Amino acid sequence: MIRAAIEGDIDGMAKVQAAAMAASEDYPDCIDPETVFRQVHPRICGYFAGTLHPKHSVAERGLFVADQEGSIVGFVAGHLSTRMGFEGELQWAFVHPEWQRQGLGSALVQSLASWFVEHDCTRVIVDAPPRMASRAFYMQLGAEPLDDYWLSWRDVSSILR
Repeated sequence: MIRAAIEGDIDGMAKVQAAAMAASEDYPDCIDPETVFRQVHPRICGYFAGTLHPKHSVAERGLFVADQEGSIVGFVAGHLSTRMGFEGELQWAFVHPEWQRQGLGSALVQSLASWFVEHDCTRVIVDAPPRMASRAFYMQLGAEPLDDYWLSWRDVSSILR
């Protein structure tokens, strides 16, 4: 089930991000999930609380989790933004390695896309360097290269069609 994140989900979100980063070749320095958890947990806490502000971000944020029988197995986060002339930015999208390739990532991004549309935001970017596997994932969802590092949706509602 995809639902809006609550404060009690933060530990689960950090565990998912740590497990995904430790299992991915995209993060060669992140081999120990426990160390990664300690690094990402404060960032997720601050982002959720609105005390961590990515560059060019606007206060409103959307965070959604994939909840499987009380366990967080994936999450996505984004915020309104003025970065590079766009209106929104997808900050994070992670699915636990055991739950990948089952459609959860797409469902999470679709939930965030709906949130963006509800906030009158159609032009959205995501940082996805060429070496990252997530780049292909976002492009499958209709994102187009903006430059070597950034992808964009000129109309994020296209994900919902």
